[in-house]
Amino acid sequence: MKKYIFYAIFTASIIANIIFFLSDGILYLRVRWNRHIENNYSEKSKDIKDFRDNIYKAGLDIIKNGESVVVPTRVGLFTENLEDNISLKKQDAADKYQWAEMNYLILYSLEYAIKTNDAETQKDIIEVFDKYIINQNFKKVDQCVAGCVAIELYKLTKNKKYKEYADKEYNWLKQQNTTDFGIKYMDWPGNAVDGLGMHNPFLILYSKTFNKREAYLLAVEQVEKWNKYGIDKDTGLPAYFYRYKYPNVKMGNINWGRGNSWYVLGLCDIDINDYSVETAENVRKFILTTKELYNQNKCFHQYIGQVDKIDLSATLPIIYFCKRLEK
Repeated sequence: MKKYIFYAIFTASIIANIIFFLSDGILYLRVRWNRHIENNYSEKSKDIKDFRDNIYKAGLDIIKNGESVVVPTRVGLFTENLEDNISLKKQDAADKYQWAEMNYLILYSLEYAIKTNDAETQKDIIEVFDKYIINQNFKKVDQCVAGCVAIELYKLTKNKKYKEYADKEYNWLKQQNTTDFGIKYMDWPGNAVDGLGMHNPFLILYSKTFNKREAYLLAVEQVEKWNKYGIDKDTGLPAYFYRYKYPNVKMGNINWGRGNSWYVLGLCDIDINDYSVETAENVRKFILTTKELYNQNKCFHQYIGQVDKIDLSATLPIIYFCKRLEK
């Protein structure tokens, strides 16, 4: 009897270890391998132009492939990792292009290609947009940045299908603005600051391009609603999250670097005089706080104000916002 119990435990242990390896073990190896690729293919830049060209080239590679080599496609729950690693669940190629980060990369690559008259890259981006993005239904706020790409493509080509895409996105966004909390980022029990940096740039660009004042005012309204619940009144820094049930209780760190970046992307190109007195004061406090923290460290980290490795997802958008204010 003891012999059978031993074999049963031994067999169960082998099965458990196999499952663990297929879930977290392969994920760990993928991360290590991707870092190996990243280090091997990194190029030392000779000057600013060389740095810019390397960034541009790397960005275009990511756009064409649909993903970065730096991180796995998804790091999720145990069952999600297991499905990914043993290919029980195939990811639709178009899904990779429905996230804001990817579409920001497409947007700014397109803008640079237009500025430098890079016709080949313009053509590549049009192919990606037409193949993976334009026919997707609107399901989440992350897709709003694709609307910015559509507007730029319409300005470039005058093809009405890109304006139609932007019009559909604008109408979809208006339908999401149904509560005192504004446009919800995701179907969560609360709102996250990420959404401001996704829908507001689209609303403002849409307003400028098609002379829609109401789109601009909708963007202003979103900042006002976020300031009602999601701002630290002493520093002007945004919380990451607040729950609808207890909206006055802020969740997450107010100094989360990337959260502050999403916030500034939502503020760009809004005239501070169009805010209420209270919101305008909060925005001024935010500007003073981030400038003070930048002057102390000369960059921003994962949690701004702390001394750590530089976090470019925090540093670059905030500097970009401050530079635009100077103009």
